[in-house]
Amino acid sequence: MGFGRKIGVVVLGAVLLSGCSSASTEGAASPAQSPSASSPAAPSPTAPSPSPSAPATTPTAEPAPAPEPAAEPARLVISTMQLQVLSDSGDVLDEIGIFDSIDPAVAILTDLFEAAPVVTAYEGTSAADYEWDGFIIGTDGPANPPTGAEVHVRAMTAELNGIGIETVGGFAVGDSLVPISEASPEDSRTWDNRGVLELVVNVDEVPVEGDDIDRALHTELSAHPADGPISQISAPAKNFD
Repeated sequence: MGFGRKIGVVVLGAVLLSGCSSASTEGAASPAQSPSASSPAAPSPTAPSPSPSAPATTPTAEPAPAPEPAAEPARLVISTMQLQVLSDSGDVLDEIGIFDSIDPAVAILTDLFEAAPVVTAYEGTSAADYEWDGFIIGTDGPANPPTGAEVHVRAMTAELNGIGIETVGGFAVGDSLVPISEASPEDSRTWDNRGVLELVVNVDEVPVEGDDIDRALHTELSAHPADGPISQISAPAKNFD
């Protein structure tokens, strides 16, 4: 190869190299034109602040209702078969059956009258009387139903320790007995009691259960003298011996 041909080859190689370099430079994106470089960075989303919570409250406890005051005894009602302690509104607070034991009966009345009774025991028997001022319960011994009561009642006062004493019909010592007798003459009688005529009226009659004979228990109202007021209430009495 001659010198002149060598120069041509060299020149041609230089031209080719120059063209490649130019193409390479034009095809590459400049760092300033890169999308990531030209766009501003998006701000990070801000997390919402939590709403302030309401302060915790402790529920206020409702006050407990005040207890109802205990009912106070107001009346002692005598019937043929029982005694009942009633409140002013008529509620039954306690009761004593005529076939009940005498000891619990004495305890109930001792509490009611707020005093111990005077006790009279009858030697050689099971009989005894328990007396408050104008009020007596007595016993002849253990009950023998349906006719033999263990508890017998006699009232000679209409009130004791603030407690009214009356029968189931509302009769009390001091009430006039004549009108009651006139309303039920078949249940009334008079008799000589220690030289004075006494009027007796039977009320609240209770037939003896399971008995084919015409026998009954009842409550007695007595007036001594006969034209005077009720002087005693007794229960149970009976129309047989």
